Amino acid sequence: MKTKFFTFLLALIVGAGTMHAATYNGTCGENLTWDLTDGVLTISGTGSMYGYSNHSPSPWSLYQSSIKSAVLKEGVTNIGQMAFNKCTSLTSVTIGNSVTSIGNDAFSSCSSLASVTIPNSVTSIGNYAFSECTGLTSVTIGNSVTSIGNDAFLHCTSLASIIIPDNVTSIGNDAFSGCSSLTSVIIGNSVTSIGNGAFNGCTNLTSINIPNSVTGIGQGVFFGCSSLIAVTIPNGTIGSSAFNKCTSLTSVTFGEGVIIIGQYPFTNCTSLALVTVEAQTPPATHSSLDISCPIYVPCGTLDAYQSSWYYEASLIRYKPLDFTVTGGVNDGTMGEVIVPLTSCDDTLLTAIPYFGCYFVKWSDGNTDNPRKFVLTQDTTFTAEFAQNTSGQCGDKLSWTFSDGQLSITGSGDMYSYNQNTVPWLHLKPEIKTVSCSPEMTSISDYAFSGINTSKFNTIILPTNLVTIGSHAFDGDSFLEKVDFGASLEYIGNYAFRGCTRILTMTCWAEFTPNVEWASLTDISDYAELYVLPSAFRKFEVDNNWNRFILKEIGANKTTGDVTDIVIVPDDNSANIVWPAVAGAATYELGIKDKDGNTICTLIFNAEGVIVQISFAPSRGEAPQRTQTAGFAFTVTGLESGTEYDLTITAKNASGATLDVKTLSFRTDGSEAVETISGDKAPKTTKLIRDGQLLILRGDKTYTLTGQEVK
Repeated sequence: MKTKFFTFLLALIVGAGTMHAATYNGTCGENLTWDLTDGVLTISGTGSMYGYSNHSPSPWSLYQSSIKSAVLKEGVTNIGQMAFNKCTSLTSVTIGNSVTSIGNDAFSSCSSLASVTIPNSVTSIGNYAFSECTGLTSVTIGNSVTSIGNDAFLHCTSLASIIIPDNVTSIGNDAFSGCSSLTSVIIGNSVTSIGNGAFNGCTNLTSINIPNSVTGIGQGVFFGCSSLIAVTIPNGTIGSSAFNKCTSLTSVTFGEGVIIIGQYPFTNCTSLALVTVEAQTPPATHSSLDISCPIYVPCGTLDAYQSSWYYEASLIRYKPLDFTVTGGVNDGTMGEVIVPLTSCDDTLLTAIPYFGCYFVKWSDGNTDNPRKFVLTQDTTFTAEFAQNTSGQCGDKLSWTFSDGQLSITGSGDMYSYNQNTVPWLHLKPEIKTVSCSPEMTSISDYAFSGINTSKFNTIILPTNLVTIGSHAFDGDSFLEKVDFGASLEYIGNYAFRGCTRILTMTCWAEFTPNVEWASLTDISDYAELYVLPSAFRKFEVDNNWNRFILKEIGANKTTGDVTDIVIVPDDNSANIVWPAVAGAATYELGIKDKDGNTICTLIFNAEGVIVQISFAPSRGEAPQRTQTAGFAFTVTGLESGTEYDLTITAKNASGATLDVKTLSFRTDGSEAVETISGDKAPKTTKLIRDGQLLILRGDKTYTLTGQEVK
């Protein structure tokens, strides 16, 4: 310090003798000298400049008002503390590329300084280095600067913009506080901390980018930035009152890495309309955010935020879509489209088919449902639906619907349904016939209720059916004939309520099925009930059944010339006509499938009355007796679309076989086939096609009059 003092005295002495030349000089470091000539202060030599203070000012402080520019030549390694403090006439400074640091208050209160270029050699800018430089309009900071000190540019009221390079890691407290002309700030990607009040009072600052590298933002960092419109803070902690009095602020985004938000961050933010928080875990808060605008949070975090940010729970919600989405459908009776109101769930658009229908595709061919999409404009998505016409209705049962026929195939129990869940509910107005697999063992509640189509007048129930559920045929007002299976044990409540047109019933069971409340009460007392001769007495004494007109099951006697067996098959049945054989005491009718499995064996006496049943039979409709020339019997309960072999054997009273005929047929209504063979007779087949009886002989087909059919 003594050296600086003697240098100062020498300057006074020398100055006194050279005042007229306006030249002043001396030393300002161990190896540095200074020279002031015509308002230009030049620092020369090598090494560090001395630091100064209010008690030990720089040697040129007596002339500071006359210094207009300063030049720090190559070799100078630092600019000392308060070196150019209050040089109010200083307008420009040239800093050599050897300078590595700028000391505290180095250029503070240089109110005329207009621009500064800090070379790449400088690594640090001290506290208050350019504070109160009210004329400073631009600053270029070199790429080697790593820190900007506290208050470094405090109250630089003319500074319009600043670019903080990538090497800077910290911005000190109040570093740009009071820079009222600052409109934009670009912060480099290495800054990790921004000090308290760093941009406090920057009333013209409209935008600022804060990089991902920032992990800490001090208290009141944007306090009073009344022109700031929007800001995004990616990470770290945010101090209290961070945006206090930012009266133009409309939106703030807190990034995924924000972990703490200080007290009352948005006090007096009167224009704030939206806060977006991207962190999956709610950042810690110590009080209310002091806002009344919506807060958008990530999908799936609503409960967590509402619990953690309980002061603002009513404001927390998911982000809405950026564009308008319209969900259209091809048929409003089949389904609807659920359009998301928010961007949650990856913005999923969902097509919801109504009962009995299914989603097919979107109008652009996409088949994803739900459908993920990214909106770039207002968009309409149209969903195409169709009615279900098939599906599962039991673990081993399936159903299909086509051309008015409901077909149930497979085996076992039907699933349990109620009146609103039967899978073919939507098709009931179109059902004309119902075909049930012989192996089905139960019918669900409401399964076939409400089929009020005039074509649905006959139901042939499965051979193995054990249970008919409640309301199963409730309201089927056109039903006229019912064929109960041989295994039937139970009929549920109201099973046939409203079935007032039923006139004929056939029951193949050996015992009377249990009947629940009001199952059969709407069926007329005049309805005929055909039962097995062996079970006749049981039905006759059962009060649930004996009110009907009881008759025995048998074959119809026919009139006319019946010389051959003729079969007219339908979808689940086959009407069989066979001739009476002279001397026959019994007729045995046996049906096997193509694998040789016996479907049923029915034995009729000479009058056509059934006297014996072997195995669980497929059934026949009730007989209508006429004059004898043959017999007619309709075997029902067969599998649709299946090939069968029929054998009819006539025996006399001694059991000797009088005649045997074998035929084949298929239950699809297309043809019935009788094969006639003998020792000398050629193979001849009788067919019925489109209702016409034809003769197949060899590979040619003829009518009964012998005309060949092409």
